Amino acid sequence: MARFISEKQNTEAIYNAARIWRDKCLIESGSLLWDQEKVWTTENLQGFKKKFTDNPDDAKDKDFGTKLQQQLEGGSKGVYRLTAELLFVHFLFTTSMRGDTKKWWISEIAKWGELEFDSSQPILGSLYGGIGGPGESYNIRRWKELAALGQVALDIAEKDPEEKVRCLSDHEQVRDLFIQNDSDATQSFHIVPHLLFPEYYERIASLNHKEAIAGAFACLLDHNEVEQLDEKLLIIRSKLEELKEVDPGSLDFYWDSISQIWRAPSSSAQDFDPISGLKNKRQIVFYGPPGTGKTYQANQIARVLIRQHLLKFWGVKKFLEANDEVEALCDDRVRRVQFHPGYGYEEFIRGLQLGKNGETEYRNGVLLDVLDRIESDDQDQKGLPFVLILDEMNRADLSRVLGECFSLFENRGQSLTLSGHESRSITLPDNLYIIGTMNLIDQSLEQVDFALRRRFLWFNRDFSSEEFIEISRDRWERILEKGEVASKWTFDYLNEGLEELSKRAISINLKISEFHGLGKQYEIGHTYFADIVDFLKAHVMNRKQKGQVLFSTIGEWKEPVQRLWLHSLKPLLEQYLSGVDSSERSEFLKTIEATLKSGS
Repeated sequence: MARFISEKQNTEAIYNAARIWRDKCLIESGSLLWDQEKVWTTENLQGFKKKFTDNPDDAKDKDFGTKLQQQLEGGSKGVYRLTAELLFVHFLFTTSMRGDTKKWWISEIAKWGELEFDSSQPILGSLYGGIGGPGESYNIRRWKELAALGQVALDIAEKDPEEKVRCLSDHEQVRDLFIQNDSDATQSFHIVPHLLFPEYYERIASLNHKEAIAGAFACLLDHNEVEQLDEKLLIIRSKLEELKEVDPGSLDFYWDSISQIWRAPSSSAQDFDPISGLKNKRQIVFYGPPGTGKTYQANQIARVLIRQHLLKFWGVKKFLEANDEVEALCDDRVRRVQFHPGYGYEEFIRGLQLGKNGETEYRNGVLLDVLDRIESDDQDQKGLPFVLILDEMNRADLSRVLGECFSLFENRGQSLTLSGHESRSITLPDNLYIIGTMNLIDQSLEQVDFALRRRFLWFNRDFSSEEFIEISRDRWERILEKGEVASKWTFDYLNEGLEELSKRAISINLKISEFHGLGKQYEIGHTYFADIVDFLKAHVMNRKQKGQVLFSTIGEWKEPVQRLWLHSLKPLLEQYLSGVDSSERSEFLKTIEATLKSGS
């Protein structure tokens, strides 16, 4: 069973609301919010499809609410009721939106359709909480999620009564409805089955997360057992619960002790994740603007790689019992080197230096030290990954740094004799993994040697809304743990404002990328925007009453966001714009300030 139990998140009320939706709406064509109405009818669902799904609005200068209101114009009251209830179902799972905001959306649609609406009815209480955080893309692609949900509901509505009951009693048939509608790219494909059948489906809204879990814990699976991904997760869950000696159904794949094995920061919406790239190529590079977490991700992926190797060769039971030893090995087998313009062959490979008696002698650089270290591994560590992180590698002259060893990065297993006195033959072993990072602001990717390109796999790092929220949550929860602000200031209360700040950050970066004096390489990374946490702490620590702390009710910035602009973002942009005409620079800064201040 994968049912998520949390009094804080009101999960019982959420699962109960999902059951009511199935029984009262999908089977009986009734309503969640208007008791006497028939809302989930074929007529209304077809009307919604005609108004919304078949009438997309791709305008970039309008938000989702404006588009939806215009699309629904002229629709029947039934279509307005259905749209409000589709949003209700869409909101049930997510923890990344406050209950008041979820409720406001439904009230707003009722207002558009001139409907009487009881905002005090008990079922609306299920919107105050959530099962999981589906990420920013769940909001950005809300139109696609609603279209998929509406189409599946229409397919069910067109069945005869007995067939509806059979279908909605069978979790595989419900899952197949999403597959038939080619909606496996939507997160509703994962969310709806969990809401209706939590005993079969995890509270995981991401296909990538599910695949990562199945891959990391493949040692727990008999490959002849099952092929379906969700069934694999149930088997993994059952075996992990037994090994950890916890109650059946209580384990959560997002526990730190579990997630650190399978989860590493993503690098945008790529279908080939960096951890797979590193396993296959053994050499990858993260590139992008400053402040996008490239070094952090390199370190996290290095540790995940080592943990997964230990899990496979130690077995799950020993691995779970040896957490301190695992982390010590991760610390010991990851080495980071900071490149800079003066960094050379002598530091990285080897070079002549004066000895004790005044004679010159060759001394190992970083790479040879690492190779010696790997060679000296004890038998129980033979083959264990060692990860070398080359930070900001394009700041150095790479041809000079690597010298004749450049070819080894392409031909693992090839032996190469270093030139000079006391010549030495070296080979890059298979268990040496290399992760590079590159700030495009230091050197354009176009200037990188093609010979270097083919020796690495490349992963772009841009501003990430999900990582911005995750970093902010982590920092805020540490502030709460230290008692630096009152416990009433929970992250859930701040989350909605941070989501809005994230949207404005995306708009700011779009303007930066389109400005001729800057460009995409000067976009501002999410770690810069995460400075908002420090300004939030200073703002709320002496406040007695709760209230909007990031943006006012009309969307204007409040003191913490203003401070973020004055003390973090504006100085950075001024530095970037130092070579731009003063009047043009001033005008551009005003444009960015207005975007942050009011969303314009």
